[in-house]
Amino acid sequence: MRKKSASTFKLQGVWFLLIFFRGVVGNIDRLELIMPRYALKGGEVTLKCDHSVRLEHLHKVEWRKGEDKLFRYVKGRQPPFLTWEIPGAHLNSNKSSETQIHLTNLTFAAGGSYYCVVSMETPSIFTKDSDIKDLTIIDPQSDDPQITFRKDTYSIGEVLEANCTTSPSKPPPHITWLINDEKVQESLTKPFSNGVMHGHGHFMMKAISIKQLSIEVATRHFKHEKMKLTCMATIPAYVNKDSDYADVRKATAEIDYIAAILPALPASVEAASSARSPEVCMLFYLLQSGPLLIGLLSM
Repeated sequence: MRKKSASTFKLQGVWFLLIFFRGVVGNIDRLELIMPRYALKGGEVTLKCDHSVRLEHLHKVEWRKGEDKLFRYVKGRQPPFLTWEIPGAHLNSNKSSETQIHLTNLTFAAGGSYYCVVSMETPSIFTKDSDIKDLTIIDPQSDDPQITFRKDTYSIGEVLEANCTTSPSKPPPHITWLINDEKVQESLTKPFSNGVMHGHGHFMMKAISIKQLSIEVATRHFKHEKMKLTCMATIPAYVNKDSDYADVRKATAEIDYIAAILPALPASVEAASSARSPEVCMLFYLLQSGPLLIGLLSM
């Protein structure tokens, strides 16, 4: 078997180093588009393309919305920046660079899917896309929601029905009911349609949300003879009461507890009680008021 010459080993070593160098340098280990999920109508937003490519190896950075190009940086070109028309937004060139773009005067047309593209030039052109991020433009609620119910006091066993109605927003808020700061099971609530959604599931205008709470009042619902009802209206949907939301409004109402009052003893029982034993009086009282007690217990 012939032995490999020193030159062969040297050539193989050079190829190994080239492959290794290309694998290390010609790779983008970190690439992420950093941006908020929601932004206010008329507000502003920054989209940062965060990547691991050093400036001396960087060739190009480009921001896109869907298939539309928004902004491009190419190293070595004069000028290095190129801007396209951005539907629903104005690009602030003073706050835009090879690392980020800054959009202002946002309208609903600015909502959609965004991503950035990074290209390297060493040792050869290598391009990679970031993950897609969605931006939703919201027109927030102007007032707190309103809680309405039939009465302010309830006894154990009664059914309490309450409605929460939000002020208009786009998209409409998510409503979450809480009792004594604890989230109510969705099975005890019922949402109502606001009637302004078109066929594709998007809302054409600002709209209210309405959700009804229906529970059978129990002792566990009261603390110090009061029940605290809270309606939270949030964008996005509720996670917990301490989470950050793009838009949040809430209203709280207190329900008082009243104990059921038994009817007074009939006059015949009062007269008999002085001459009969307590046991006999109680039996006579139950026989007299049994139907009434059964009616109370069945409420």
